[in-house]
Amino acid sequence: WFDAVQDFVNGNRLLVFFNYERGVQYGVQFQPKLWGVDDYAVYARKPLASGKDEVFVTTFVPHPGAVSGVQVSGLPHHMGQAAGGAADSGVRARVEPDGQVVVDWDPPQGLEMVIPSRMTLQIRPDGAWQIER
Repeated sequence: WFDAVQDFVNGNRLLVFFNYERGVQYGVQFQPKLWGVDDYAVYARKPLASGKDEVFVTTFVPHPGAVSGVQVSGLPHHMGQAAGGAADSGVRARVEPDGQVVVDWDPPQGLEMVIPSRMTLQIRPDGAWQIER
């Protein structure tokens, strides 16, 4: 995961959470700019096979700048998920063997202002979805 500035004026941030998946390469690439501002590109890269369905999950969680990405993600650092860490709260995502995507949000204590209650989002391979609160 990584935490980015969403709104410079109001200081809001955006947590971008990549679902950990075997065979995916996660990384950060330095992006020098001609106008003197250096930046970075964060990516998740996976080889694709022709004629084979692929499912990937990226979850976005907007939050106030006063709340850290560590608090929102529920993981101690940005490599926690890739290293096999599991969180008791925060964002958790998975792809089921049948291709269904499940994203759980369990707000860490004190973050009820971000997304107020526990919820589970399920997206089926046919595109139908439901949210359980």
